[in-house]
Amino acid sequence: MFTGGMGIMFAAVYIVMAIFYIYPALKLWKYANYIGSVMDSGATFDLEMALSQQRSFWKFVGIICLIFVSLYALFFIGGILVAAFGAASSRS
Repeated sequence: MFTGGMGIMFAAVYIVMAIFYIYPALKLWKYANYIGSVMDSGATFDLEMALSQQRSFWKFVGIICLIFVSLYALFFIGGILVAAFGAASSRS
């Protein structure tokens, strides 16, 4: 179905997406481990570390969301500009 170039491009996109999932997955893994420690020991240090890992996770998610919203806005503006230039060039 796909030619060689398209398959390689899709594979590269999925590899990049997998790399972006590693950092938040590690943060959630550490969060889960610290929460387990809190359940066992009840130490406030473990709770502070768990909340720190959760804060890092949500900070990363927020930054990624801002980046993607900005990219969507740029693509939207770019699409409008391309349509406007295309319409202007077809009139001449």
